[in-house]
Amino acid sequence: MRPEALAERWDMTPKTLANWRSAGTGPTFVKIGGMVRYRLADVEAYEAGSRVQAVTA
Repeated sequence: MRPEALAERWDMTPKTLANWRSAGTGPTFVKIGGMVRYRLADVEAYEAGSRVQAVTA
């Protein structure tokens, strides 16, 4: 998945993803021929790890 597609999926800018890559955060990515790509399995794993259970009072 291209960074632009992931940014659209998460309603953020590709620049935010670039900042996350630079900081070593965010989902795992691969570089192929200098191009950044995200594997769908890694994106889904990151999403699953970011789930938050709502707490009711």
